Amino acid sequence: LYQERSGAIWISTLTGLVRGHNGSWTSFGHREGWTGEFIRHFAEAADGSMFLSTFVHRIFHFQKGRFTELPPLPGRPNPTQLYADRSGRILAVNRDYFGIWTGAGWQSEALPPEIGQGELPAWGLARDGRLWCIHGGRMMKLEGSKVVSSVRLSDDVRTVWRLLED
Repeated sequence: LYQERSGAIWISTLTGLVRGHNGSWTSFGHREGWTGEFIRHFAEAADGSMFLSTFVHRIFHFQKGRFTELPPLPGRPNPTQLYADRSGRILAVNRDYFGIWTGAGWQSEALPPEIGQGELPAWGLARDGRLWCIHGGRMMKLEGSKVVSSVRLSDDVRTVWRLLED
């Protein structure tokens, strides 16, 4: 379930995707280019187009009523968190990759030294358009690839299913 800035609502269902806006609902399937399955994450770009990742590691771009499947991220297939930063850029993160969609492909971004390289941490969206990250006993908030706040956790968290800001 996702609500766009325009107020439209997206719902991932057993038979595809539906979008409701201004009292009417539209179903999306193969005719519109939707060949995915359940949605894991939605992200809305600055131009209002939508990016969606699935539970089987596929990423789609929805623009002008059609879906286009994007190339997979480099590295092992992993659950991918998509998010739009405060400027509307689309970033993708998973345990092997941190990068941005350029419009032509995925471009790796440098991670802050506090995170380093290797297996990446757990990620989650912050309400202010930034990204939460848990790694090495710390919870950090990132803007792009820069840590803007950090707190030490009382326990070392190693496995996170989903990180949400309340």
